[in-house]
Amino acid sequence: MSGTACSKPKATLGRILPVLLVLASLGCGTGGLQDNGSAHEREPQADLDAAGARPLVPGTAQQGYIEYVGDADWYRLEIPAGADTLRIELSNQTLSSPVDLSFTLYAEDGVTILGGRYDPDGSDGMTQITQELAVGGSNLCFVVVRDNGSDDADPLNLYFLKATLSAGAGDGNNSPESAVAASCGDSVEDSIQVRADVDWFRIDLAAGADILALSLAMPAGTPDLALTLYDSAATTAVVSVADGDGTDGPTLLARNVRLAAAGPYFLSVRDTLDDDADPGLFYTLHAECLPDPDTHEPNGNFSTLDENRGHATPLSAGAAAEGFIAFQGDEDWFRFTMPRQGLMNLSVATQQGSRPLQLVCTLLGPDGRTVEAEFEVRAGQEAEAYEARFALSQGVHYLRIRDSGNDGADPDGPYTVSWSFEPDPDLNEPNGNFATRQENLNHATFLAVGGSEEGYIGSTADQDWFQVFVERPGVYHFALSNDSASNVDLTLSLYQPDGQTLLLTRQDEDGQGEEGPTRIEAQLYVFQAGTYYLLVQDLGNDDTDLSVPYRVETRSVALPVGSTEPNEDRSQAQLILPGQTVTGWIEFEGDRDWYSLLIVGNQDVIVEIWNDAPSPVEFIWFMYPPSSTQVYASAGDNTESDSNLIRIVTGDDETFWVDENHPGLYVFKVSDYNRNDWDTAVPYRFRVTLWPHGP
Repeated sequence: MSGTACSKPKATLGRILPVLLVLASLGCGTGGLQDNGSAHEREPQADLDAAGARPLVPGTAQQGYIEYVGDADWYRLEIPAGADTLRIELSNQTLSSPVDLSFTLYAEDGVTILGGRYDPDGSDGMTQITQELAVGGSNLCFVVVRDNGSDDADPLNLYFLKATLSAGAGDGNNSPESAVAASCGDSVEDSIQVRADVDWFRIDLAAGADILALSLAMPAGTPDLALTLYDSAATTAVVSVADGDGTDGPTLLARNVRLAAAGPYFLSVRDTLDDDADPGLFYTLHAECLPDPDTHEPNGNFSTLDENRGHATPLSAGAAAEGFIAFQGDEDWFRFTMPRQGLMNLSVATQQGSRPLQLVCTLLGPDGRTVEAEFEVRAGQEAEAYEARFALSQGVHYLRIRDSGNDGADPDGPYTVSWSFEPDPDLNEPNGNFATRQENLNHATFLAVGGSEEGYIGSTADQDWFQVFVERPGVYHFALSNDSASNVDLTLSLYQPDGQTLLLTRQDEDGQGEEGPTRIEAQLYVFQAGTYYLLVQDLGNDDTDLSVPYRVETRSVALPVGSTEPNEDRSQAQLILPGQTVTGWIEFEGDRDWYSLLIVGNQDVIVEIWNDAPSPVEFIWFMYPPSSTQVYASAGDNTESDSNLIRIVTGDDETFWVDENHPGLYVFKVSDYNRNDWDTAVPYRFRVTLWPHGP
């Protein structure tokens, strides 16, 4: 080999490490480096020296692995006549790698043109090393990718290598060293002049300023702009935002970033995939340097949970604190101490004329991790306040406030948060709202059959669990009531002994507890002994009432003399004779009484059902052919009423019969029309009469 392939470098490297936001449209890293789809077999390969170097095609990304300690991948780059500028970008797509990626540029004769440009720490985020240098004439260069120090390997995570060649002087700000100076409060204009153009800018954050407010605007056009903010060394990206499609309307990218210290910072603007350009379409970059209006900062956004807890703003009962979501991704932590187990009245309010934000407020346990409650408060043109009451244990709890998408900010629109303590009047607490269903069952208040318990829905989403031991199968009555209008829309649910299988749920009929006293009743047949569970809560889990208690009760129900329960299944059908009048009761919700009758065929069928006193049950019967679940005939009352008095006769006009080809044991079922009413006081009468069918 002979000759010198490349001149001295005219810019140093930069390493891109996005830590807050990198949109998918950016490709690999913030530089827009993207895999071109080519794939290569893993080592061993023949790319260990210049003779086996893989071709590096300008404008496309090559990929590979540093698979073992000491691995070095060689690439061969032809520089055609007319190209005078070379930019090399080396990156990966993993947030942590043991490999500290490095590349070295050699001339054709083996002379080192650009020595070991590298990421000093591959484990702290995604790597991108960028280097631009001048080249002259048509020459041959070699690029070697290795681990800096050659003492680490990463056979799992790909790296991407891209070379970009261009001609001409360019716009002169394609590297951090040649960045155009921008001042706080001013705007600068530029354009994406050629494909793969990268424009760098430098801005100095003045002392006393904490937030850099950035905006990037451009009329609709082919470039899909990406804006990246780097630290003062221009090696780590603090945040990156992009417009995935510049043609679908004007581009407007905005981001408020809280920075750790005053001093220089760097910005880059480029097309997201380096594949579009328009030298005549100008973008405007604007920056403002602002003090953080939130006097409690820093009270969040630390790297560990313990740091967030340790820096949480103390919040005393009865005192209001003001906060701001002043930059994208801002999290504000507050700490408050419950003097004893009880109720916390919490208020979070936004101001009129705020920017549109959706504040997510998360109530956390003493560990700062366990979510005790979560709700949202909207900020915008109209003021909004959220007030809720939570049952909490004694000790320290935390409140974390952030924007829902972590993409909104308003340094001018504050929110206020305050809380107060209140004793819980519910003597059964805590009997719910534990982290697991099993804990709720373990703490369920014992409710004796024939007894009652009083409680309160005292906190938002309050769940009160009760356990009822059923000694023997039978009919049991459950009731939930209060004595006056209440904010709470009471709901009662009954669960099997496993605590998971729902038997029934009942609620205030109109869901309007404030319209008057509530009484919810349920009656059902319990087929096995055991401990059953009742759950009392508000219908929407959003109302509370400490002034109006509820009462939950249960009792066993004595069955009327002559009851044939249980006969809930067809196999338990009672055999009756033609013309026999049977007496029965719909004794609980869903009760079904089964009867069977032998019909020899060619007979008219007359079915009668009646009751002798008003009843809430809408009586109905169904007839089924032998060995069939298809309804053969049915008749009954379908009008909901609390005082039904019926007498229904079917078949007396000789239009209902069983022919000689279908004899057998027919089955009849009697039930309530909607299967939601019962009556153990008023029975029904049921009779089936058979007559020979005439010609």
